[in-house]
This record gives sequence, C-alpha cells and structure tokens, in this order.
Amino acid sequence: VDFNFISTNSAANGITDSRNPKRALIRYQMMEILARLAMDKYIMKGNCQSFPTAVRKLLKDSVLKKYGDLDSHNFRVEKLWNEECDIVFRCWEPVLRSLYNTYCGKHSLPGEKKWMSIEEFSELIQATGLSDEEIALRDVDISFNLAMMTQIDELTSDRFKQMQWLEFLDALGRVAESMKVEFPCNPNPHLSIKLEYLLQMLFKKGIKDKQNFEVPPSIDNKHKALEFMRVLEGSNRAETNKRLTMKESLFQRGLLGLVNKSTLAKIGGRLDKQAARSKAGKGSENRVLNSSTSLPALLRGQKAAL
Repeated sequence: VDFNFISTNSAANGITDSRNPKRALIRYQMMEILARLAMDKYIMKGNCQSFPTAVRKLLKDSVLKKYGDLDSHNFRVEKLWNEECDIVFRCWEPVLRSLYNTYCGKHSLPGEKKWMSIEEFSELIQATGLSDEEIALRDVDISFNLAMMTQIDELTSDRFKQMQWLEFLDALGRVAESMKVEFPCNPNPHLSIKLEYLLQMLFKKGIKDKQNFEVPPSIDNKHKALEFMRVLEGSNRAETNKRLTMKESLFQRGLLGLVNKSTLAKIGGRLDKQAARSKAGKGSENRVLNSSTSLPALLRGQKAAL
C-alpha cells in the first residue's frame, strides 16, 4: 500500500499546489491507487486477466463491504430533510446568518462573494466551548467535506473548498449528529434536538450582540416554535417588501443612483427596437407595447429627468 501511495503521489511530475498537496491524494489519484491495488491483488496473482475485472472485484469484495454506507446523501434524506430540522433552521436563521457572516470571508478575494473555509468552520465550532470528547475535531473536518457539493473540476478551481450558505447548514447538521452529548430526558434524541443544542451553544459563545436577537422556543414545543417561525418570516417578508417598494418608488422618480444615464439609454434603445419589431408584425398584438405606458417611454422620462 505504501509503495502504491508513493507511486501515485509522485505521478504528478513534481507539480503541487494547494489543490494537489504533497503526501496527500486528491480524487483522481484515489481512483488511480485503487487500480494499482487491484493490479497487485488480483492481476499479479493471476486471479483476474484485465484491469476492469480486477477493479470491479476489489470494489465489490473489499471497498464496498467496508465503506458502502458512506453515501453523503443518505444523511440528508434519512435525518436532515424533515420538518423538525427545518423549523429549527428557520427559527435560528438570523443567528445563523450572523455567525456565517462573522466567521466567513477570511480567505475571500476583494470583490469576491464571501465563502467559508474549513479552518473558519472549525474555528466556529470550537467557539461552542464543547470538549473534544463531545465534538471531535476530526468529525468537524469530515462534516465539512461531506456537506460540500461535488465539483467536476478540483484542479483549476477552488470551489470544492469554498463553503456556501446551504452547505453551511448541511455541515452544522452533520456536526450535531456526530456530537457525543447525553440528554437525560431523551436517550435517543432526534437530530433536531441535537441541532438545537448546538445552535444554543453557538449563540452563547459566538454571538456578541445577543440583545439584537430573540431566542426561539424549544423544538420540544413544536406549536410555539411554528408560531415563532411564522412571525419571524412575516417580519422578514414585510421588511423585504418595504425595501422593494422604496426602490421602485425611487426608480420611478429618477432618483436611483445605481442606474446612470448611459444605462438608461442602452435599456431604452434596446426596448424601443423590440417594440418596433413587434409593431412590424413579428409578434401578436398582445406583444405590441403601448407608447404611453411602455417601459421605453418611462425610461425616456427618466433620462429627461436626469
């Protein structure tokens, strides 16, 4: 095994970087070492005559017997994607977004959308103050990797190690599942109970301005949790609608600073051409724009106001 590891790892012609580190195997190298092991175990001993047959036999007789249940998607379907966990995530969303925005972005480039690295995620979990016996650092790293969406390109893109919001929620669920915390009143707790406990610890240790957040009711009282979730989502929806209404009003009055004269001119000219083509008979009468109420007319008014 050691010889095959060295042979596979050295096949990169000495080219190494952060995506292909020394003394470590990345995905395509993992596939290569399986082929090498299959050759040593079956072809060299005369048990198989071809590589496909040998690799298939290695996977069936050895690999899948030991690791066949490591499908990362099974956790989502069987434990995470349910109403109880959804309620916990929704009730704690303001706190979670604050934590995500606080801990991510350390390695993001200027102007790039912020993302969370494995170091930042590990730092966040360690902020709970839970002991190594309750949360193992190795389990945290594994949870990060299993939560990440599979990427086709791992050699020229860093996306495979840039955690986004949905992957962050997935990883928190996996960390909660791996916790070794006893609940005296519930020896076999549902994942939502463990997840809620983890979020409570993160809130206590990781949030500085606690007065800006309201602690949700426990998922044990599902009725109160649902009521809290509906009120929270209603408030967020009202705030979003308020911002959209204000933005629309500013645009109509020609006061939106993000839209300049050149942008308005380009949009207006493009829509004028579309209206002309429709009037020429290319589209039905339903697609012909009314010059008194059309967006090009509105944009021309905005240009005049500017």
